[in-house]
Amino acid sequence: MKVEIVKLDDFGRGICFVNDKVTFVPNTVPGDIANIKIIKEHKKYNEAILVDLVNPSSNRKDALCPYFGICGGCTLQTLSYEKGIDYKKEKVINYFKKMGLIINPSLITNDTPYNYRNKITLKVVNGVIGYFKLNSHSVVEIKKCILSEDCINDVINIISNMKIINGEVIIRCNYKSEILIIINSKDKINIPNINENIKGIIINDKVIYGDNYFYEEINDIKYKVSYKAFFQVNRNVASKMFKLVEDFTNNNDCVLDLYSGVGTLGLSVSQKAKNVLGVEINKDAVDNANQNALINNLNNAKFIYSDASNIKNIDVAFNKLIVDPPRAGLSREVIDFIKFKLPDEIMYISCDYHTQARDLKLLDSYEIIDSYICDLFSYTYHVECICFLRKRRWFNLKKIAEDLGITPAKASYLEEVISKNPDVKIEDIKDKSVREIEEVTKENTDKNEDATNNTTTTNNNNNNNNNNKPSGGNSLQKCEKKAKALNNEEAGKKAASLQGATVGTGSYCDILPPESVLALSSNGTCAYKVSFEYMTNKCVYYISMENGEVLSSNCTHKNITEGEHQCIIMKDLGVTKREMAYIYDTVDNGNEYTSRVEDVYGTPDAEGKTYVYRYHVSKSTGALTKEKMYELK
Repeated sequence: MKVEIVKLDDFGRGICFVNDKVTFVPNTVPGDIANIKIIKEHKKYNEAILVDLVNPSSNRKDALCPYFGICGGCTLQTLSYEKGIDYKKEKVINYFKKMGLIINPSLITNDTPYNYRNKITLKVVNGVIGYFKLNSHSVVEIKKCILSEDCINDVINIISNMKIINGEVIIRCNYKSEILIIINSKDKINIPNINENIKGIIINDKVIYGDNYFYEEINDIKYKVSYKAFFQVNRNVASKMFKLVEDFTNNNDCVLDLYSGVGTLGLSVSQKAKNVLGVEINKDAVDNANQNALINNLNNAKFIYSDASNIKNIDVAFNKLIVDPPRAGLSREVIDFIKFKLPDEIMYISCDYHTQARDLKLLDSYEIIDSYICDLFSYTYHVECICFLRKRRWFNLKKIAEDLGITPAKASYLEEVISKNPDVKIEDIKDKSVREIEEVTKENTDKNEDATNNTTTTNNNNNNNNNNKPSGGNSLQKCEKKAKALNNEEAGKKAASLQGATVGTGSYCDILPPESVLALSSNGTCAYKVSFEYMTNKCVYYISMENGEVLSSNCTHKNITEGEHQCIIMKDLGVTKREMAYIYDTVDNGNEYTSRVEDVYGTPDAEGKTYVYRYHVSKSTGALTKEKMYELK
């Protein structure tokens, strides 16, 4: 049957629709018009094979590998390198979005998209050496792999002369093109003449020639790498990744490096960090890592042997955390440990973005502040994803609140006051009322304005911009002498009430009284001019000084702020104090804010259950919708 391929799935298979059912077709690209054959039908999807191309896509290019379509390896060879990178970025973004996580990752590309792998694993079945065929345990014979470094391809011919009938052969190389050959087989192995660049041969974990390690070097750091130890397969992209790791740290940082391997990440950060502790379950890798610290004179780094899941039993103080787990992601024990320790920042490196996204949802005390897609595995569907996490402001506020003995809501207010008034100390205002704090900050502002005015020479001293005095010259002098029905602050409160804003009620969502200045209205009436922004309006009011009536108003549209969106949610919840509304995971999606909210103080439903909700608040209108996510235990 003839179909059009519309996109690729997460595994690089083409997707089309047959009778509205999703159908997966390997070896196709978006835009292909193809004849396909369905080979397996499932309830919700079909599996098919490509019969022939009717009209190849403009996105398609010829594969360089002679084994493409047979071997189960590089599935993206019929896409240009740039299209392949775009596909990887898009699928990661879409999956994170599906999980409720918004990222816009930068790309770290591979300068050598062919001949980049420093390690391959060959299967040997009935004397045939190569890779498994797609979705099978049959072997396609390989003479050369275009993803592998040239020195590895040179060794494949040597392997074919070793008379292996059944088994597995791993070939690794380093920056000097030195080779380690690791063989697992029950067969009697024939060892031919040894090539001079072969550093060691290990058969069934026994060294029969040379050494069981070699040295690798990246970014001027030398690493001893044992034959079983993990090391990144792409030296070029790894170099760029390690630079990101180095930039992650500052001089006073104490760093914990979980799943530390031979120390690649830990030693990269130790060049700047105060100290580094690495935790690794592979004993050989731990030995390598500690030797690598000595080799490079990095005495502030130490590596210990332990399962990362046992980290709670290790006494360690740290403010930054690096995790680079296997595909399974972080264990429940590690997640709980992070939630208990709450380091300031986390760098999460993952070769499986599915489990990474799952873990990031569990680490809800953190926000993603930066992300990267790293093309470690060019022309395959695999992708490395790095996310930088920072502890959410709300959790920092909880710590401030605990230290000062105040509520998190007041801590939030005080933090905002301090940010606008750097000369004011939080300790001096923590016990004051909102009114007293306003007086303190006003005095501080007036002092700063006086200091500025004293250093400025101008011929317009009588026309300064003090909001507490009228501007407009002699024409306003008559207004100052008239009886006033309300003062500046009362005029501000009146304008606020016209927009539904509250002032001085004790609610978290109270606003400060909008500033007003004495002015003449368009018809010459003495008035207060009040300008302020609230929710979706940016308004200017003229309010009569003599009787308090609104003489005129002019409002233009604005989008709501993130803080205002929280107040909209709080109003829906029926709470006035910020600590009663657990609002987190807020994301600015352009047209709306989305947040997760635990309805801790909400009224249970008929079954006595309360829930976690996802709120959507339109930035343009302030309109709110919510969806029930799951029950709050």
